[in-house]
Amino acid sequence: MSEPFSSCPSAPDSPSEPGGPAGPDCLTVTDARQAAAMIHPDFSPLMDALTGREASVGALARELDWPLDTTHYRVKKLLRLGLLRVIREEKRGGRPVKVYRAVADAFFLPYSSFTHATLEEKFLRHELQVARSLVRSYVRLLHDTFPQPGTLGPYLYRDDAGHLQEDLAAAPGKPLDLNAAFPTTTEHLRSLTLTDAEARQLRDVLDTLAAGYPRRRAGQPLTHMLRLWLVPAREEDWQ
Repeated sequence: MSEPFSSCPSAPDSPSEPGGPAGPDCLTVTDARQAAAMIHPDFSPLMDALTGREASVGALARELDWPLDTTHYRVKKLLRLGLLRVIREEKRGGRPVKVYRAVADAFFLPYSSFTHATLEEKFLRHELQVARSLVRSYVRLLHDTFPQPGTLGPYLYRDDAGHLQEDLAAAPGKPLDLNAAFPTTTEHLRSLTLTDAEARQLRDVLDTLAAGYPRRRAGQPLTHMLRLWLVPAREEDWQ
């Protein structure tokens, strides 16, 4: 096994020629088009499949369960971007079949390589997946805990100050005691005004608390999911 590079050079601007030398262990992607393609849902599965591995278009289509023409188009685009290379051609049925591989076995994608919008979309796609799973688990809990129709729902009303409020209720005018109804569940979203010292202290408390409950080991059943975020925010982020 070759020694890893101490630093990653920039990725090439054009694809390598078939049959050329093996790519470096690591490449830093500084081109915005390359970086955007590597995290785009249309192309990231191909990069995942071909980083440190090799395959033909047909094999990729079967592995990813994609149409052959779609797979061929996306492979060609990554090839033009310089992220894939043809490592050899194999004769099958009288015609050559190209075998592809990523130009490196590892990639470093500095955030400075992304536009602000592209980077935001990257995190948003991930968070939507997490949020969808959390909401699915929460809705299942609601139905399992209150299976009878008419026993649970949002209660909308105006408080004494005239502000519209929404509470989870078991019946009209009867807000639910969440701790009693869901003794193993909690959810918080709140705006805070903290000094840097207070924010660091809160972060340390949350990290210490989470560390006291190790991740589940392989083979153990999934029973609960914990999601914690503490992030500096601005008013315009929440408009």
